[in-house]
Amino acid sequence: MTNQPIDSPFELWEATNERRWLSVELIERIDAMGRLVRVSHNVDTKIRTKHAASVHFSERFDDVMSNVRELFQDRDNHLRWEVMSQVGDRWALTVIERTPMGVHNLVCLYHLRDSDARRRIARRKPVLNEE
Repeated sequence: MTNQPIDSPFELWEATNERRWLSVELIERIDAMGRLVRVSHNVDTKIRTKHAASVHFSERFDDVMSNVRELFQDRDNHLRWEVMSQVGDRWALTVIERTPMGVHNLVCLYHLRDSDARRRIARRKPVLNEE
């Protein structure tokens, strides 16, 4: 987690100790209105139980956001982004959704096997790609 100032008040549904921050590069790429990414209690619990192998990605969120390899905008919801990152030899899929108020919420974060990551990239056209 970063030492950035808090952008907005805490919400009742929010896991306040789990706030995350977008990288400056990603803010520019998705035309974000701020760095803050809120994490609900439900999403935090899901990461820790159903996707326990992905907890390290949550704990190293700055590294995940700094190593974006592919970025996809949801076809049906233009406020939702799939961010594929590679930290070392491990792939992470992070889904972030911007509310109409401009606040970003973490929808999910989990580890992808290399073959699943490559298959996902092959079948979707990136909206923005750093290459």
